[in-house]
Amino acid sequence: MEKEEELRQKEIENSVLVAPLEEIRIMAQEYLAGSAEIFSTLMALEEKGWKIRRCRRDGDCFYRGVSFCLVENTQRKSDDEKRGFLGKIKKTLLDGGYDEIVFEQFLDVLADAVFSEENQKKLLELMTDDEKGNSLVVLMRFLTGSHIKQNAEHYSSFLEGVDTASFVQREVETLGKYADHIQTDALSKCIDSPICVFHASSSSSEPRAIFVGPEKPPEIFLLYRPGHYDILYKD
Repeated sequence: MEKEEELRQKEIENSVLVAPLEEIRIMAQEYLAGSAEIFSTLMALEEKGWKIRRCRRDGDCFYRGVSFCLVENTQRKSDDEKRGFLGKIKKTLLDGGYDEIVFEQFLDVLADAVFSEENQKKLLELMTDDEKGNSLVVLMRFLTGSHIKQNAEHYSSFLEGVDTASFVQREVETLGKYADHIQTDALSKCIDSPICVFHASSSSSEPRAIFVGPEKPPEIFLLYRPGHYDILYKD
């Protein structure tokens, strides 16, 4: 078991943080000898014109996927809108109890990204840079934690045996910690960007869409397979 875990960890470390866009049928082939339901779900998405961008399977995949889409979407906005967006991010972090000295470096990476030329190749280069890509993951985790702490009364009803501050410290701020429904809901509301998550699992052969966040058309699309998120794009 220890050897298997070592090999799995090495495989994770050797994979890119965010991969180039690819046809979903390529991923579907990986399930031909495994889950027929997941294979059918992926092929159904393929037939509807969806493509996929894989994220490293390291526990940070949800935050990495959202940060990529968030930068990509914000790049299309005006400079004034970008400045307003960054100002809101900073205020949210300060209101959530984070000191500016703790997050300013990560916020600078986000600012450089959204103000850079709108180019998927350059964005992919930025997101596959370990330092910059992980800086955005940390920032997304801080934003998630900030929203949960500022809405403690709401989220505490979903927690058992732990207060929101402890939950944030243990389950949100820690790198490698998987994002569950509380985290996905909090981040989508914090950035005011609805997220549509298509689920692929062995319990159904049809893609099941779940919407989280504000009640308006989604701007971020993700694929969820057991324990992992990737980014979806529609042709």
